[in-house]
Amino acid sequence: MANVLVVEPYRILQQAISLSLTQEHVLELREAIAARALTELRDCDLLVLDAAALAEKNLLGADLVEALRSVATPVVWLASEGALEPPEREKLKVVRLPLEPKALKDAIGSLLTAAGRAHREAEGEEAAAAEGGASAGEQRGAPAHAADPIELVDVVAEESTSAENAPHKERP
Repeated sequence: MANVLVVEPYRILQQAISLSLTQEHVLELREAIAARALTELRDCDLLVLDAAALAEKNLLGADLVEALRSVATPVVWLASEGALEPPEREKLKVVRLPLEPKALKDAIGSLLTAAGRAHREAEGEEAAAAEGGASAGEQRGAPAHAADPIELVDVVAEESTSAENAPHKERP
């Protein structure tokens, strides 16, 4: 489960997004966000920003767009036709309005998968650098953080000598 911050000024759309995502993610809902607060995000894995609604309510200023360029958190940008273009940056997906749950979930899933993969790769590089003494053959293998494979074993039920082989008595 990822921590997702949803910035949506309309209460009804907050509820719709919440119903769509609460089973898979932990949500925090806000009606607006300041540029400074955006740069100080800590425990947020993803940001969903309804840029169209924020612009309509004059809550999407140039300072907020500029802050979005520098923040490391992946962003889902909800946009309508002819609306403000999203900032140029990595880890940003645009979802066009009217909002469809599948499109939103797909965008969130792709951003979280990419962010998780990048995080795991960074951890693997750090672990490899920390080991330092590993041979070249070991470094070319699986990443140091990879879990040991789980071996699957067939479980065969053994016959019970006492319960199954005992004669059954029929009741009259």
